[in-house]
Amino acid sequence: MSQESPKDVLQEKRGHTQKMKKLLMHFFQEILIGATITWYTNLESSQVHSWKDQMVAFIRQYQYNSDMAPNRMQLQNMCKKEHESFKEYAQRWWDLVAQVAPPLMDREMITMIVDTLPMFYYEKMVGYIPSSFTNLVFAGERIETCMIHILPHFYDDNHYQVNSFRHHQNLHVSHSPPF
Repeated sequence: MSQESPKDVLQEKRGHTQKMKKLLMHFFQEILIGATITWYTNLESSQVHSWKDQMVAFIRQYQYNSDMAPNRMQLQNMCKKEHESFKEYAQRWWDLVAQVAPPLMDREMITMIVDTLPMFYYEKMVGYIPSSFTNLVFAGERIETCMIHILPHFYDDNHYQVNSFRHHQNLHVSHSPPF
């Protein structure tokens, strides 16, 4: 039974690592699409001698993606557009949340979106703490349905009653000067 020396084992691992790095360099281009493949094909081969050189060049070129990633402040400054449904706004908000690092905890996420809502929604939801984002969206949709289908009838009827009352009062009130 022959044992390899530690030096032989180390050299074998280095050889294996070098082969892996060459494979990584070769297959790296296979995952690129669009502008990144154009960048890669225009990359000077004299600049890239190793997998590490390739990684450094790529990170240098595309670091701005990390630097420009959405953050909590952008979430806090979002607002629901006037003709956007609650569900559309929640989806737009969720798409941005998915890009924020580090990820938001559920409670933080729910509190934050409620704080961005128009006053009508905010007043209805501020005391409600749903167990999930999905439940919050469901509640928002119910408020929206109420606002669209029920409240206009209530206010129209109430407005009519108030105007009829005022009109009736004006018939019996003399318009004398206030002094």
